[in-house]
Amino acid sequence: MAAVNLFFYLPLAAFLAMAGTAFSQQEGPDAISRIFRHNNGQKTYTQKMGGSKEITESVFDKNDILCGVRVFNLDDRGRILSGVIYDGKKNPMGCTKNFFDQQTGQMLKEELYDKQGRNVRVLYYPGALKEARFAKRMVAFNIDPSNPAAAPKEVAGVAKPIVPVTKDEDEFEPGLPQGTAAPTAQEAASRDRASVAAPKAPAKRGWMLQRKPGT
Repeated sequence: MAAVNLFFYLPLAAFLAMAGTAFSQQEGPDAISRIFRHNNGQKTYTQKMGGSKEITESVFDKNDILCGVRVFNLDDRGRILSGVIYDGKKNPMGCTKNFFDQQTGQMLKEELYDKQGRNVRVLYYPGALKEARFAKRMVAFNIDPSNPAAAPKEVAGVAKPIVPVTKDEDEFEPGLPQGTAAPTAQEAASRDRASVAAPKAPAKRGWMLQRKPGT
């Protein structure tokens, strides 16, 4: 994770100036260097060197101060195997692990762990759960790490995985769920926003669309 240290404590302008030469030397269609902007004023700077199996995202607040870093590890097929989440002061906040069907390669679930390594959330992709009310949608369950024997509680509102940013987003929430039975403040806000329909901005091309055909 040595590359992550380059991102900490840097305002966005200084980071781009320092990194410009290195990014200009990236080779191959898998190389990316993009900035995505969010309605809350945050910006996500995404980097993937050509041929690398790692995507590094730096999240800057509206004042261009680094507030978080996310590092995702990929397999040979470009699938996200795991991720590590840091705050703006280089402190690890948690990590994710993804699981796939060994026969079809389909994504089954994402597990989220807090900085103590405790499982605090499980998110299932459509088809992973056979129960009719869950089978055709993405669903997440919060786990209370202080009471692991308690039944997991379904997350209210729209469940979203922790994956690399691929476009400008109206609702960007890079933080970790609290891992309690009650909805977090972010989840509650997401649920409230979901109750009011609003047109979405056209999606912009992201790093996933830049990969070689057939990869």
